[in-house]
Amino acid sequence: MSFSGSLDDKPSPFLTINEAWKVLYDYFLGSAGLLSHFEASQTPNQALIGEVENALAIIKDDWMCRSAFPREQVQILWRIVSQLDEALEHERTHEPELRFWHTLVRSWIDEVFGSSRSFLREAEAMGLLLQHLLGGVSFGESLQKGSIETRFFHDLLMRMKNLEKVWDSKQEISVLACRALFASVYLPWSSERFSKIQRQELAVIKHMVYQQTQESLQEATCEHEHEKQEVLQEQRGLELKDVSALYAEEEAWRVLRQHFIEPGGLLDQIDHGKPIQVHPGNKPQTCQELQAIQKALAEVQSSWEGRHELPKWQIDLMWRIAPRLEELLQHPPVPPLTLHLLHANLFVWFSNALNELNSFYYPEDLIIHDIAMHTMGLRSFTLELRFGTIDVEAFEELIHALKELNECWKGKSVIPRMAAWLLILVPIGNWDATVYTHEQKTQLAKMKRGLYTLIQNCFSE
Repeated sequence: MSFSGSLDDKPSPFLTINEAWKVLYDYFLGSAGLLSHFEASQTPNQALIGEVENALAIIKDDWMCRSAFPREQVQILWRIVSQLDEALEHERTHEPELRFWHTLVRSWIDEVFGSSRSFLREAEAMGLLLQHLLGGVSFGESLQKGSIETRFFHDLLMRMKNLEKVWDSKQEISVLACRALFASVYLPWSSERFSKIQRQELAVIKHMVYQQTQESLQEATCEHEHEKQEVLQEQRGLELKDVSALYAEEEAWRVLRQHFIEPGGLLDQIDHGKPIQVHPGNKPQTCQELQAIQKALAEVQSSWEGRHELPKWQIDLMWRIAPRLEELLQHPPVPPLTLHLLHANLFVWFSNALNELNSFYYPEDLIIHDIAMHTMGLRSFTLELRFGTIDVEAFEELIHALKELNECWKGKSVIPRMAAWLLILVPIGNWDATVYTHEQKTQLAKMKRGLYTLIQNCFSE
């Protein structure tokens, strides 16, 4: 039996998008569909093969113009992909037919989910930012290296369950979410590098991942409606802020400007050699200027409650501290330890003010990023730094992301809070770890200067 066809064939104009989905569903999942035929050891209907290929081409044309897809359609596609995958593991009689469709559908997924879209530039750049500045260990990467890290798997499963809650009433699924979820079918579940016992363990893990994906894509219930109502009430409360709070916020920014950029402020005093006492970590500060900065940042954090976008100028004011302090460290007017402690404390305080993650709020973008890290086996620039490795390829991806964000944010007065938080983390990365040689430290210093310049450009009006 031979099979032919190409996703590049011009689709027939006679099928509507709904008709194309009906063809796909009936052929693969209907009571007399392809997979049902295999289960009954019957012969698939060859006359419909061309029509199915045509339906896939029509759906591809429709989906390539979208940033998100109807949930019901994504669920149908997942059922087709996962059932074809599982059928290939157990069915031998019709393996050529299964292999044909398995390859064709995977190729279709690669084209539809893998292709960049101009209207997704900011979202994709944010994904790279999350990957390289916040990315952690990856279940998929460990599998590719021949290791089954069950603790990473449990983190993946937990994130997928989180997604199920976040999507409780969602009717469309984003391209990036589909890309992360469907990547699980490409993991080396049956690799020969694993022993028979390990492959049996992986079969169980794979089934759990597939099952959780299916549950995440199922239509919503009202299970979490009370949680959503609480969030809405909280948001309405934020709209009724007392006018006095606005004055307090303005005063807080006046204090920060005074100490960060104006003559006579804290940094100006340090620049002129005035000794100050900085206590590490959470120890109470005795320096009056630092006490004033802490109080102002607490007020700023309060004013930012519930806001997911922040004014550029506010982040720019915080960011400018990094290059200035590091410049002072080149020719320290006060003991270097004082400057190091001040640098660490300020950026931890900034990070705490910007960080909006808590037990009640864990944004969808971050959940999708966590899942993608596991299913796509992604590497992280900052994670590699932590382990003493300078990943140049990962760094270039990070640079690309910043350039994209700079273009996307031109003319905007506000930027995503999460992006601001991630970029504020850059100065407290593992740039000066003792594991690096002198040549590597020189390389890292140059890389950091390049990052700083791009970040500054992102925050500039």
